[in-house]
Amino acid sequence: MTSLKPETVVYTIVPNMKWSNGQPFDASDSRGLVGVRRARSVSVKSDGYRTISSLNVTNGGLSVTAIFATPYAEWNLLFRDVEAQDGTYGVRSTTS
Repeated sequence: MTSLKPETVVYTIVPNMKWSNGQPFDASDSRGLVGVRRARSVSVKSDGYRTISSLNVTNGGLSVTAIFATPYAEWNLLFRDVEAQDGTYGVRSTTS
């Protein structure tokens, strides 16, 4: 988390991330991911994705800054299911 007002979190994509079909995954893909996750009303985390008011892609597609419309306590759990090929988390949140 880089700011509390508005709540702002920078998520960093692990370099060389790929989709299961081998296509590159970068921060711009997170926009589509957020859209899909917002639509899922059955997911507890979907509430967190719905509170994101804007996403800004930077750092050559390796970072995405999420600005939340309202505070979301579990911001660090969003994007956790995106994995790198070695099984580690492919998207990490930046804290400062």
